[in-house]
Amino acid sequence: HHSGYTDDDQFASVDGVALTTPQRTLLDLSGRIPVDQLATAFDKGLQRRQLKLDDVAAAVSRVPVGSGRRPLQLARLLELRRKGLQGESNLEARVIRLLGSTDLPLPVCQYKIRLGAREYWLDLAWPDPKRFVEPDGFEYHSQRRSFDEDRRRQNALVANGWVGVRVTSVFTDVEIVSTVRSLLNLPRGG
Repeated sequence: HHSGYTDDDQFASVDGVALTTPQRTLLDLSGRIPVDQLATAFDKGLQRRQLKLDDVAAAVSRVPVGSGRRPLQLARLLELRRKGLQGESNLEARVIRLLGSTDLPLPVCQYKIRLGAREYWLDLAWPDPKRFVEPDGFEYHSQRRSFDEDRRRQNALVANGWVGVRVTSVFTDVEIVSTVRSLLNLPRGG
């Protein structure tokens, strides 16, 4: 792979092998993989502390559009990450990207809530008015134990005034946005 644009600070060497930095690799992939996979790679890099938002911003501003590079696409994802919106799966990244392109209020990602002695994390939450969206990927819910725990959690949340919906990868973009819009337009108290 030859990018056609090189800048010395975007390369590193590991055991004598020249590599691009994580932010440059992300930029080089920006037009080669689906945007939701790009968002997931971005989020994983941030979680693992392999990427910094300022470094990604610098790479986006320095490297021109080129073969396989879509810096504007990465810049849009960067803007959402600067607002604290990160997903933990391709589906979460997709939902965040979709919500970021609407007039809907943005959620809090990975919102921690304590109910009694239990602590729960909501993938996407609007704490006031107690609404949440759970992007459910089959790979995380195919085991009986995780399936049952999710139902217990959902029941505890509902019993404490939370209203939530679940979306899956088969939902269309329009379905996801309209589902969230309906959820947020419910009167308080469900």
